[in-house]
Amino acid sequence: LVFVILLINHVIACAWFAIGRFASSDTGMSWLQSSLGHDAESSTYEAAGIWYQYSTSIHWSITTMTPGSMQVHAVNSFERVFSVLCLICGMLFFSTIISSLSAKLNKHRMERQEVTQHLRQLHRLLRTIEAPTHLAVAAQKVAQDRLAARRRKRMLVDVRSLEYLPESMQKTLHYERCRAYLSHPLLRWWAAMDCKAVEEMCHKAFDFRSLDKGDVLFEPHAHAQRAYIVDQGELEYEKDEGGARMAREVLRGGAWISEAALWTHWYHVGYTEAVSASTLVTIAAQELEGAVGRSPSCAS
Repeated sequence: LVFVILLINHVIACAWFAIGRFASSDTGMSWLQSSLGHDAESSTYEAAGIWYQYSTSIHWSITTMTPGSMQVHAVNSFERVFSVLCLICGMLFFSTIISSLSAKLNKHRMERQEVTQHLRQLHRLLRTIEAPTHLAVAAQKVAQDRLAARRRKRMLVDVRSLEYLPESMQKTLHYERCRAYLSHPLLRWWAAMDCKAVEEMCHKAFDFRSLDKGDVLFEPHAHAQRAYIVDQGELEYEKDEGGARMAREVLRGGAWISEAALWTHWYHVGYTEAVSASTLVTIAAQELEGAVGRSPSCAS
């Protein structure tokens, strides 16, 4: 931003110097012919060196676009019009910058207020249940770290303005968001058979979930009601063998988890935990079955 401002002032300074040197004057004078001092016998800017002329021009351009002042001023109509235009551009440019900075500061303040509100609610809860000091301190520390480091990917469900769109347009937008995850052969076949049914399926069955490092996605013997696709981050899967964790596997972008839940009644047989902050695509089995069942082409 500072570089852009300096570049704009450099261009204006060059234009101001060119006007003083080459533009016609209706008063027979230009700012370059103005006296350097207050007395008439002082030397003029035109007689000064090129670096002094440039530094004076850049000084004038900066003071014209900001609430500054200097002794150089317009002495003919051409220079006066150019000065007025620079003043108008300066007001528009800096008012835009100030409004943009104010909006960002307000957004940052609102985000901080949201974090503070969550931490205050947790603090009240811990006091209400009279949690031990060491547990309360640890819980608040973990909550504060996770709230500060949270970098959730913005999903369609997070955009409130979508509520005002027709449902058909919402389905189309959701399909475009989820289309990259229709890599499974059966899902691709459904998309080829009935695109509208797949839009309905994406709208009803697909969702997104964010996990922080250390969050557990599921544990053994829990009923699997949805399948997962790793979008970002890494997860670790460990199969449960009679209470012992075996067969550790790291799951990265594009990996499917609990795919069998979409075709049959399935119970998890292992642990899955986030190794890093991760984003998952979730596919609800019941909603998927309902969306497919409503399509004669897919159901057949």
